[in-house]
Amino acid sequence: MRGRFGHADARFWPVTACLLAVGTVCGVLLIHSAAWPLYFPRGDLASTFWNYWWFDAGVLGRGSHPLRSDWLFHPVGAGLTFHTMGLFYCVAFWPVRALAGACAAYNLQIAATYALTTLFTYGLARQLGASRWGASLAGLGAALGRYRFAFAFQMNVLSVQWIPHYFWMLLRLL
Repeated sequence: MRGRFGHADARFWPVTACLLAVGTVCGVLLIHSAAWPLYFPRGDLASTFWNYWWFDAGVLGRGSHPLRSDWLFHPVGAGLTFHTMGLFYCVAFWPVRALAGACAAYNLQIAATYALTTLFTYGLARQLGASRWGASLAGLGAALGRYRFAFAFQMNVLSVQWIPHYFWMLLRLL
């Protein structure tokens, strides 16, 4: 019998729990302030907070189009089509922002990307025939790679969990 992740594995939930825990712990350790001197990149890091603000004030508050802002370059406005908006994250983490604030939502978003990258890469590797240990190493390697740490606070780069998820679901569909 094939399991939920496309392979015969009746005892998958302990592996899933361990992978999610390791990915989450690594993500939380990364956002701890003691790790910032090691991985804190320079540049425009407040774009996610601006995205949160625009979604709350502009889209929900005023009913504006999410990809058009008349508050930038007023009175003409500016298109946000090519902006790294991340509308999915604005919607998905809105309850966290409403209850605990934007910083908590941002930190949870970072930790979630590490956990989901670990899990989705594990599922993809298992779908391709890797053993549990091999798939676990693939998941941890994808989640904890140096590229992700180099861009640890830029959500548009950090959100690579959807790439293995896409290919995993594509293989399951075929």
